[in-house]
Amino acid sequence: MKKISIILFAAAIAGGVANAQNAVTMQTCEYWFDYDFEHRQTVAMNGNEQYTQQFDVSAMSQGVHSIGFRFGDSKGRWCSPFVKHFVIPTLPPATYEDNQIVKMEYWFDYDFDNRKTLESADGNAAVALDISAMAKGVHSIGYRAVDSRGIYTAPFVKHFVVPNFATEPTITGITAYEYWFNHGPRVRVEVDEQNPLDLQNLVIEVKDVVPNAITSDYQFDVEKGVVYVSDKVTFGIQAFDNVGHPSGGVVSEAFDYVVPVDLHVEGLDANVTEEVASPQLGQMQGFEVEAEPGDDVVFVIDGTGSLDLYDAEGHSVEVVKEQDGVTGQTSYRALAPTRKLYALLWNVPLAMETVQVQYTTFNATGVDDVLADGWHIHSSKGVLSVTAPLACDIAVYSPGGVEVARRRVQQGSTSFSLPSGTYILKFNHQKAHKVVVQ
Repeated sequence: MKKISIILFAAAIAGGVANAQNAVTMQTCEYWFDYDFEHRQTVAMNGNEQYTQQFDVSAMSQGVHSIGFRFGDSKGRWCSPFVKHFVIPTLPPATYEDNQIVKMEYWFDYDFDNRKTLESADGNAAVALDISAMAKGVHSIGYRAVDSRGIYTAPFVKHFVVPNFATEPTITGITAYEYWFNHGPRVRVEVDEQNPLDLQNLVIEVKDVVPNAITSDYQFDVEKGVVYVSDKVTFGIQAFDNVGHPSGGVVSEAFDYVVPVDLHVEGLDANVTEEVASPQLGQMQGFEVEAEPGDDVVFVIDGTGSLDLYDAEGHSVEVVKEQDGVTGQTSYRALAPTRKLYALLWNVPLAMETVQVQYTTFNATGVDDVLADGWHIHSSKGVLSVTAPLACDIAVYSPGGVEVARRRVQQGSTSFSLPSGTYILKFNHQKAHKVVVQ
């Protein structure tokens, strides 16, 4: 039986001071359901201040209802009525021993209107779903169960992915191989399909090799426009099947080899700044310029690096190198011994993708003297240049006999950066020559 219980405390309605002979007590309680005041019920309280009552609501419909009260005292006065609400819920039978899952509904990609039903005979539901026709990507499946009373569970949603698996072709054999020297570019060679790959009697020309590094002992061939670098070269090879899968690479022992490095010589115009691709590890960049013999020539690069200067016949020309701590530029200054000069740029930091090069030439205005036995002296704008016919010691002194510079030089041109003034030159500690540097 459905019941509700009410416990209320009723206070005396009339005010004033109560005494034993003139006490005001509660005498009557009236109550009614669902605002039906006309059919209210009366209960005697006999002076009680507490009202306790259980009400049988089994015959009432399910849903929201109300109960109203008012109390009367011994003087016939009534308090203001008040109302309480309560709910008679929709509940299944009190016992569920025979209840179980009887079916399940499921749907894809939130398409609830096109849900499918799966019957269950033993309280379980299991099904293998064919998703082969679904598009590749992310999808969802929703489902809910219903029991023998017709009550549904809350719906559940799970997500899954239909992957985009490409059909892997069948591997049938080797169809290509690639080889390389050091860390240089790969050369790919396609072959007739075979398994295993037979490379007997294979001849591979050693060419297009990039040396591991340019070293200072390289040799410059001015006619071919290349330099030759002694290097330890390795040879690598790798095979590929018809699907494109690579085999493990095989690298040979290092062997000695003189590597030719193409300089890709470019012409530079005087007083013009050119931006060129920075020579990478194992590379050089060559420049060809023109000047009048005896001219001051200056090459300026942004950043650091190595720049070597050669005359028209490929003989090394000594340069004076200066680093600008403010701009970060490096300048290389020399006197032009021939009309044509070659500048070779290398050892540029790997972080530089491009490098700016500026070539400047100044007309000679200083001393130009040809001595006996093939010696040549030239001075101009803070630079003293000596062309020696053989290896020797050159010493530079001030007029007072103080040694300013000393250098052991090889055959060819040597430059000294000196302040303006008069100097004494000695070759191999022998005959002295007086020169003026402007």
